[in-house]
Amino acid sequence: MTSEAPNPDVILNANGEGDTSTDAPDTASGGSADRQADPPIIQPIERRERTSPTGLRSTIRQAADAPRIADGFPLEGTIVNAADSPDEAHRRPDGVSDATVEALGKLSEALEVVEHARGLLYGFHRLTGKADLALGAAVELMRAAGHADIADRLNAIIIGRNVIDGRWTFQIVEDYDENYYSAFVDEERAARQSLVEGKKHLFEAEMKENRRTHDMPHHEARPTGV
Repeated sequence: MTSEAPNPDVILNANGEGDTSTDAPDTASGGSADRQADPPIIQPIERRERTSPTGLRSTIRQAADAPRIADGFPLEGTIVNAADSPDEAHRRPDGVSDATVEALGKLSEALEVVEHARGLLYGFHRLTGKADLALGAAVELMRAAGHADIADRLNAIIIGRNVIDGRWTFQIVEDYDENYYSAFVDEERAARQSLVEGKKHLFEAEMKENRRTHDMPHHEARPTGV
């Protein structure tokens, strides 16, 4: 039994069926013999152009009955809904430039990294203390197993040992908090108070307005009733 040779003039359509319509490409004139089926058309949710979190204040339109929201938010062409907008604590004050909001955002980001580092330092503090207590239990087990010489060495040399010169970990944590962390927190707060009435996370608040889908459930500016 011999198989029938494929007809070069037949092109499979999107349903896998033969299509011999006259719009098949003309290979003699340079057209391709293989035609890709058109992909299905998906109707998207209404999109608004999202751009960088700063620099678009002049392009924002506001509803006539909406309160002034610091010249608007960085979502081009959006009509701000007064009932679905950031609270007063997250609206930039009058006269504050995009550059200032961006600079304070970067300062806040730096402080958040410090907070993360501080958390890791406290983790180091807790784990080191836990290790020392576990070592104490190991010493007692070693002694009970008849290895008093090893138990004595561990007890004398390692238990209660300073982790750096002159310091246990609580002293490291205290030194970090008093000499670095507290100074960083104070200066970040002072910058916000000087430039934006002490308001926090203005950069992030405007980024949220830029990235969320307005009038979509679970994309609200703030909790209901707040």
